[in-house]
Amino acid sequence: PLFELVVHDIARQPGFTAADAGYESSEWRYKAVADYLFDWLLEFAMKYSDLEDVNSATAAKMLNKAAKTVYMTEKYGKRGEFGELLLHALIRQTFNSEPAISKIYYKTANNDTVKGFDAVHIVEQGGDLELWLGEVKFYKKAKDAIRDVVKELAAHTQNDYLRKEFVLISGKL
Repeated sequence: PLFELVVHDIARQPGFTAADAGYESSEWRYKAVADYLFDWLLEFAMKYSDLEDVNSATAAKMLNKAAKTVYMTEKYGKRGEFGELLLHALIRQTFNSEPAISKIYYKTANNDTVKGFDAVHIVEQGGDLELWLGEVKFYKKAKDAIRDVVKELAAHTQNDYLRKEFVLISGKL
């Protein structure tokens, strides 16, 4: 894996994991991160049923479509899609999850933001399936990201919010 887990404490509530791509020749590995994210782009942006249709004849067209879904707006660097793709890849690799739905697939316009949890995954634990809901902030300052993600998690784990989110998620499964 590209990322090293620098904090991985899933025993605390809520669990906390932090990852770092590290440095190479005194430079942050931005090219390696871009390549890593590109590897996960199709799975992040497409529905499972669409992924079943990927083959040598359709792969380039579908990858192009997935990239446009994430990077269509000039403001993509200041929007959540990049962080959501990174979260997707890290959850998949760290916890061996399976995406339950691709929330970005359901965007209705280029400048729409995806509402609700940023990741909806399934993880098998001891023969049972767990629904994992993720939230991400991709900021320059870690303390700002942690502050804002904790605030959103507090709001997103209120009973009324969860009930509404489950209705929306279940309609997309």
